[in-house]
Amino acid sequence: MGKYDDIIKREYKGVEGRMHMSNSQRAAQFAPFAALTGYDEMIEASNIIYDTRKELSEDELDELNRSINVLKKNDTVKVVYFDRGYYKELTGKVTRIDLYEKTIRIDDLTIRLMNLRTLEIIESVNG
Repeated sequence: MGKYDDIIKREYKGVEGRMHMSNSQRAAQFAPFAALTGYDEMIEASNIIYDTRKELSEDELDELNRSINVLKKNDTVKVVYFDRGYYKELTGKVTRIDLYEKTIRIDDLTIRLMNLRTLEIIESVNG
């Protein structure tokens, strides 16, 4: 005779005062639980197709340099630039041009000039 034979053979009657819960009700208790927080976002981020930064042709580089040379603070520009694996587009006011650091600041975003693909001056402070 084993140590627990007397209770193993007993019939389970449930807990007094509580209704028996169906399997679907029991499963529903755990449905909203996310064991791996952020897992869905990680899977979605892995589906992003990253781009490689394209080298500018001589003509594109000359046009970009001309635009940068006539650019002034407070000009409104539209730029396409490379950032963290893909190209982004931004329209805003130029708040700083730093040719020593080779950066341009549009509104509150600093972009390295080497990451620029296109730069279009929409509105110049001189008209």
